[in-house]
Amino acid sequence: MINRDTECADFQKVHAIMASHTERLILQIDKKSMHKAAKELGRFFRGALRFQDQKEMVAAFDYCIHFPDPKLSPIEREMKTGGYDPQGSEFALLDARRRGYYSVYRGEEADGECRCLFRDLVTGRAYRVLDQDQVTGGSIGGFFAAFLVPIPDSEYHVTSGMLLPVVDRESVEGVGKILPKFIAAADQGKLTKNRQKVMAKQVTRMLFNHGATRYVEWVEN
Repeated sequence: MINRDTECADFQKVHAIMASHTERLILQIDKKSMHKAAKELGRFFRGALRFQDQKEMVAAFDYCIHFPDPKLSPIEREMKTGGYDPQGSEFALLDARRRGYYSVYRGEEADGECRCLFRDLVTGRAYRVLDQDQVTGGSIGGFFAAFLVPIPDSEYHVTSGMLLPVVDRESVEGVGKILPKFIAAADQGKLTKNRQKVMAKQVTRMLFNHGATRYVEWVEN
């Protein structure tokens, strides 16, 4: 899927497939799941969704996709009903989203084209990431919450959904209070997908409360 000699061009193809997937996955999110996510993220009041802006709503869609109730998984539904070739790259990338992982990262390196190095603040692991937007969008050197997906048959990962920046002092302090228990879980080999969901809920809710989406810039592709 990613050829070493054409990595950035191949990434554009992967990105296009994942963007198409995301549009279809959003349509698979049911009302019950969206309401539950909004409640968990502190954006459901008096029976209604109360997002501060469209970007928060998009981040909530990402949360529904990445951390669904097992019986209501948008990815599972799309894999069953989307008409994909089980041996094709589109199906492989959709399946890979089930093996992705959430954390808070620091952008450490970028080559000026499409290759980045993200450091996981919870596990300490470094990930090689293909992402043109992050190379050009100023995330290198900064901190952000994100969901990474392994690209099949490749050493690289790709971001899935919105990156929420950790910018202001209150957000940095908030992350500093949230992460230690998850770092301990990772050290003990107990950072399960359920624990990642708890981390995502706590970090996203805190970042929403500190207005993190005002630092997110839409990138036209």
